[in-house]
Amino acid sequence: ALICDGVNQLKMIEFESWYTAIRNSMSGIYIGNGMANQTVFRVGKVTREMNVDYGNQYGYLIVDTAPTLMKVITTAISEEEVL
Repeated sequence: ALICDGVNQLKMIEFESWYTAIRNSMSGIYIGNGMANQTVFRVGKVTREMNVDYGNQYGYLIVDTAPTLMKVITTAISEEEVL
């Protein structure tokens, strides 16, 4: 399952049955600042690197509670390209 939202929005639904049925707190992708202080994913070891403010340019791939820093690649397209 893919759920994409801000941490505060996820906290509002964390006890709903449909969300608890698909939630995996041990693996996922976290993009943005605050990796060291987040509570969405379980992380085996919090490092100093997780306190760096990377913005939305970097994130963490978390596999079985082991986070790995990753570069986030984005692209912007104009409305004409979509049509």
